[in-house]
Amino acid sequence: MVDKVRTERCRVRTMKYGKAAAELIPVGEEPAHPLWGRSAASTRIHGDLFTTGESWDADA
Repeated sequence: MVDKVRTERCRVRTMKYGKAAAELIPVGEEPAHPLWGRSAASTRIHGDLFTTGESWDADA
């Protein structure tokens, strides 16, 4: 199976109970939908991500 993927540059999907469980893709080929940056067009940041906006004493 691995040799077929390498030589024919095809994808092989492994199924378990009728649902896709894993996918074997050729080296150097990117997945169809990269995870990093996937929601960049729909995500907005409002305010400072590193503060709660409230003052507090960590030693108390």
